[in-house]
Amino acid sequence: MTTDLQAPPALIESRARSTRRTRRVEASVGIDTPRDIDVAAWTFAGAMAAATWFWWDRAQGSWFPATDEWWVITSRGFDVDGLFQTHRGHLIALPVAAYRFLYWAFGLRTYAPYVAITIGLHLAIAVLIRTIMRRSTVGPWMATLCATVFLFFGAAEHNVVNAFQMTLAGSVAFGLLQVVLADHDHKSPLRDAAAVLAGIAAVLCSGVGPFLVGATGVSSFLRRGWRAALVQVVPPAAVVVAWSLSGWSDERPATTTNPYAIARWSLTGLSGTFLEMGRSEIVAVLLGALCVLGIGVALRAYRRRLRASKIHAPLGLAAACLAFSCFTVSKSALGYTYASSSRYIGIMGALLLPMIALGGQALVRRKDLWFIPIAVLLLITIVGGTNAPWAGQRINLSDLQFVFPNMIRQDLAASVPDDHQPVPTRAPWITVGWLRDALESGRMPESRAITPRAKVSNRLRLLVRQRNERGVPNPEAVARRLAIASGTDDPRVFCAAVTTPRTVVLRPGQYLVFRGSLFVLLLPPSSAVNSAPVVYGRSFLTGYGPHVLEAVSRTVRLRIAKGSKDALACSIVPLIEPASPASDPEGAGGDAESAAEDPVPARGDESSAESGEAAKIDAGSEP
Repeated sequence: MTTDLQAPPALIESRARSTRRTRRVEASVGIDTPRDIDVAAWTFAGAMAAATWFWWDRAQGSWFPATDEWWVITSRGFDVDGLFQTHRGHLIALPVAAYRFLYWAFGLRTYAPYVAITIGLHLAIAVLIRTIMRRSTVGPWMATLCATVFLFFGAAEHNVVNAFQMTLAGSVAFGLLQVVLADHDHKSPLRDAAAVLAGIAAVLCSGVGPFLVGATGVSSFLRRGWRAALVQVVPPAAVVVAWSLSGWSDERPATTTNPYAIARWSLTGLSGTFLEMGRSEIVAVLLGALCVLGIGVALRAYRRRLRASKIHAPLGLAAACLAFSCFTVSKSALGYTYASSSRYIGIMGALLLPMIALGGQALVRRKDLWFIPIAVLLLITIVGGTNAPWAGQRINLSDLQFVFPNMIRQDLAASVPDDHQPVPTRAPWITVGWLRDALESGRMPESRAITPRAKVSNRLRLLVRQRNERGVPNPEAVARRLAIASGTDDPRVFCAAVTTPRTVVLRPGQYLVFRGSLFVLLLPPSSAVNSAPVVYGRSFLTGYGPHVLEAVSRTVRLRIAKGSKDALACSIVPLIEPASPASDPEGAGGDAESAAEDPVPARGDESSAESGEAAKIDAGSEP
C-alpha cells in the first residue's frame, strides 16, 4: 500500500489543501475550553438578572394598556367558544386561558402577574436563542453576547411590557422550544412528542406560531430527512387547518399578491430590524453583513455535507423570518412603516440573531483577533438597546387606572344603564355594568387620589353617551332623522363647523351629531373646575361615523372643540359661542365641594392625548 510519504509531492499538496479547506469550514463550529463555557454561562445568567430588573422597571406604571386586553377580559369566557374564537385573524386560545385565570385570581387589582408572563417569555426566548447558537457550535462568548443583545433589545419593548403580547412572544418561545427539542440525531420518541406539543402550543398562541413550526420543519428536513420534518409539522398544521375550517375562524385579513408591495414590506421590516437593533446606520450595516456571512457559512457547510448539522436550526429560523416578513404584508394598509413596528422587529430580531452569531463566529475561527471588533460591535448594540426610545402604541389605556376605580364608585354610576360605554373611543368593550360587577366581586383596585378636575371628567363619562352611525356619511341627515324620530315639534337642525370652541346644552332626548373627533368638556357651575378634555368621535375602534352624543339621564352643558380638521357638529339646539354660564343644569354636582382639594398634581387627569388640548379649549371657557 502506498503511504503519504511515498506519494508524489503534488498529491500530498493536494490532500493538504483539501484538509485545510475542510478544517476552515469545520472551524466555524469551533471547540472551546470548559472554563470558557462555564464563565460565559455565568455571565449570561448575570445578564438575565439585570434584564429582569431592566424590564420590570420599564413596566412600572403600566396598567392594561392594550385595547385587546380589555376585549379578552370583558368578552371572552373560559369555554370552547371563548378560547377558540378568532381575534383579528389569530388563534389565541392559550393567552385567553391565561387571561381568564389571571383575572379570576388577581382581577384588575394589579398588572404585575400579567406582565410577568411576557417578561418571563422574553427571557425564555433569549435562553433558547443562546441554546440554538451553542448547538450550532457558536462559541460560548459569541453566543452570550448575541443573546444579550436580545435581552436588552429596547426597541422590542412592546412585546415585553405589554402583557397581551404573550400571544406573539408565546408563539416565538414555544416555537423555539420545538426547534431545540427536534434538533437531534438519535431516535427519541418522547423528545419528538414533546417537540410536537411545543409546536401545537405555538400555533395556539397566535398566527406567528405556524412560521416557527415551519422553521422546525426546515431544520428537521435538513438534518434528519423529510419523515422527521413531517412528524414535526403535520400535527400543528392539522390544528390550524381544523380551526380555519371551523366556524370560529370567520376573519380573513385582506392581503395582496403584488410582488412590489411584498418586497417593499419585507425590506422595510428587515432593514428596520437591523436599524433598531444597531441604533445607527453603520452598526446596522455591520450587523446585516454578519447575518449575510452567517447564511453563507451555513449554506457552504451544508453544500459540503459536513455533519453538523448543527447549522440547520439557524437556517430554519432565517427561512421563517423571511416568510414572516413577507406574509405579514396584509398589515400594509396601516402603512409600510408598520413593518418595522416594535412587535414585528422583536420577532425578526429573535429569528436573525443566530445567523448573526454564526457569521461572527466564522470570522473568529478564521482569525482570533476578529473577536475584539465583533465584541465591541455587539456591546455597542447592547448599550444602544437599553437606550432605545419607544414610540409606544397608538392607543395606551394605562391612564384608566385613575378613571375606572374612582368613576364606578361615584353615586352617579348607580343610575347609569349597564350598557353605557364610558370610554367609547379607546375601549368600547368596557361597560358600566361590567365595571360594576368587577367592583362587587372585589376585582376592582382601590380608588386612587385624583384631582378635582379628574373627578369632573369621570362625571362627564357617565353623563354622556356616544353612538356610532353606519352607512350615512352626512351628519346633518342623521341629525334630522333623529329629530323627527324623537317627535320634536320643530325638527330643524343647526350645523356648524367646529373651528373654535362652542357651547351646547343637551337635554335627555336631544342629540349632537358630528363627524371627525371632538374634545368635550363638562362645564360645571362657575364656582367649580371644568373637566379635562375627553375625546369623542372617530378613532381606530369606532370608525368614521357619523357619531352621536346624547345625555344619558339629565341635562348637561358641554364645551366642544375640534379634535380633527373636518370636525362638523349638528344639533336640534343651536351651538352657541362661549358665554358666561348662568346656572348650570348639570355639572360637577356633588363634586363641587372637592374643588378646594388637590391631593395629587396633574397625574390622573387624563391621558396625554386629551390633556394636551386643555389649555387651548379652556381659554375663554369661563369668564
